[in-house]
Amino acid sequence: PYERGTFDCVREFIKSCKKYNILPGLYYQTGFNGHYYNRESYRTPGTKEHEEYLRVVEGDLTELWSRYGQLFEIWFDGGVVTRQDGGADVAKLLEEYQPQAICFQGPKEHGQNLRWIGNEDGEAPFDTWSTADQKVCHFDGKSRDELIGNGVPGGKYWFPAETDMGNRRPQAAGAGWGWAPGEEGLVWTPEELLERYYTSVGRNSNFLLGQCIADDGSFPDTEQYVKLGAYLRRIYERPLKSVRGEGATHILTLPQSSIIRNISIMEEISEGEKIREFRITAKTDSGERELLHAHCIGHKRLIRTADLRAREIRLDILQSEGKPVIRDFTVYG
Repeated sequence: PYERGTFDCVREFIKSCKKYNILPGLYYQTGFNGHYYNRESYRTPGTKEHEEYLRVVEGDLTELWSRYGQLFEIWFDGGVVTRQDGGADVAKLLEEYQPQAICFQGPKEHGQNLRWIGNEDGEAPFDTWSTADQKVCHFDGKSRDELIGNGVPGGKYWFPAETDMGNRRPQAAGAGWGWAPGEEGLVWTPEELLERYYTSVGRNSNFLLGQCIADDGSFPDTEQYVKLGAYLRRIYERPLKSVRGEGATHILTLPQSSIIRNISIMEEISEGEKIREFRITAKTDSGERELLHAHCIGHKRLIRTADLRAREIRLDILQSEGKPVIRDFTVYG
């Protein structure tokens, strides 16, 4: 009865995104979704039920991708069933209606795909590369696939990772993505979400965090987001020293043994990821101390230093393919 049946939920969502300057994305599960999944005839090519499935899915996607303007991201849960395996012609529809969209686990023909890191814990691999040697990643939703999650240094495809998690714990409704009454105690704390920020964004990955919506349309778990935002603003409000440029060694000399709490490193990735190994060290009053020895920087690497008093922070690039370029190297107090 709402608005006499004329309400267009997707249109209102897109309108709200534009109002608040948020780039919109839509989720659609093409892989024999909930309406068809448990009915074998719909998964069997050559049956009239399968033809109905294809018609519905392609009709849905045509509507979603053609009526509401440019989408920033399209989210395929579990990947896309190929045409050869009985799926809808997703690649053709993407090319026709949304060729610029970034697709999470999109069809291999699409040029701008993201990959899943293989878990819903908010934890990317310690070294997460933006390239891979295969253009698709399919998971069963139960086990990790570390090879796909890690990526491959110097891989054939630019196929960066997206790290996702629900805002409630896995034992909550919908494995933490859904809402149910009485589960307020299963909300992740802001401190736990901050840790996941370091294990996602801080490891060269995008961070996708769910938001449970109650059955009355309200957003009950907003406090954790507000506090997480406050933590992040506090972390980055006091940059002490920065440097950028080419070369294998970058040194930040600090005044009067400054207190260091965070370090951010960004590689210039406009021509790909070139750095293959690096080390961060600190010069303190008691001598030199290694803070991190890793392989991938990529878009961003974040290091927490637990109130370290230091006179100098040094970045040494130990191995690279071609000349390494640092976009930003900053320490924060």
